[in-house]
Amino acid sequence: MEIILSFVALFCLMLTGLTGYFCYKLLQKVMYINENIDLLLTAVEEFYKHLDKFNGIEAYSNEPTVLNLMEHSKDVLSDIEDFLGQLDIKINEENPEEEK
Repeated sequence: MEIILSFVALFCLMLTGLTGYFCYKLLQKVMYINENIDLLLTAVEEFYKHLDKFNGIEAYSNEPTVLNLMEHSKDVLSDIEDFLGQLDIKINEENPEEEK
């Protein structure tokens, strides 16, 4: 009887270790995403600003393709911000140290 209990205890210990390992790996991936999500949002914002400047060029002013690209970039930016809001991730839109 003691042998069976020893095997059950050993099995539970191994299962706990394996679960801990998978939790650790999953947490690493989540932390990587959390650290790099700012880069994605910044890139989309910069793309929108670039399109806005491009639309200001007289030769392309009010060009339907450029206007559609600007609208699409606004939509993508809004979708990303909504997604991050659902995940309850705080994004620093401006660095407070830059304002000083």
